[in-house]
Amino acid sequence: KEPTDKIQKAYYRRAAVNFTLAAHRNPTAEFFYHAATAYHRAGDRLEALQNYDYAIKLGGARPLLRKVFSDRAALEIEVGQPDEALRSLQYAGPSYQNALNRGLIEVGREHYELALEQYRLAQTLRPAAAAPVYGMAVVAARKKNEDAVGNFVKQAVALDRSYAQRAVEDLEIQDYAQGEVFREALR
Repeated sequence: KEPTDKIQKAYYRRAAVNFTLAAHRNPTAEFFYHAATAYHRAGDRLEALQNYDYAIKLGGARPLLRKVFSDRAALEIEVGQPDEALRSLQYAGPSYQNALNRGLIEVGREHYELALEQYRLAQTLRPAAAAPVYGMAVVAARKKNEDAVGNFVKQAVALDRSYAQRAVEDLEIQDYAQGEVFREALR
C-alpha cells in the first residue's frame, strides 16, 4: 500500500526529530544535514534552514559541505531567497543540479545569457537530460523567439516524453502553444 503525502510527511518529520536528537547527542555536520534534509522533505522549511546552518557551522569534509550548500541553495530558491541561494551555490561546487538552479535564478533575474550559459553547462554534464533543454526553451520564450522555443521543446520532448505535457501547461510557453512550430515540436 502506497503511503499518502500526509503519512509520508509524518515519516519525514519523525526521521527529522530522530536525526535532531542524534545530532544533539553527537553534534556532527552529517547528522544536522540529515535532519535538515528530512525537515525539507517534510515541508518544514524554517527547521530545514536552521539545520543546514548548524551543519555548515560545524564544518566537515568538503564533499559533505558541498551537498549541504547545494541542498540549502535549493531550499532558498523555494522560499524566494535567490541572493542567498547564489551565495550558497558559490560554495556548492559544480554539478548538474547546481547549474540548473543557477539557470533558474538567472531567468528570474532576467539575465538570459547567464541562464543559457548555466543550462548549457548542465547539458554538457548530462547530455541525455531534458531539463536543461527545457530551461533553454523557457529562456527563448522570455526572449520572444518562437522558432527557438519550438526547437528546444522538440529536443526536450525527444529526450523525455513527459515534457510534452509540461510544455502544454507551462504559462511561460503558453503564448506559443497555438503556433505551428510548437505543434510540430510535440509530434
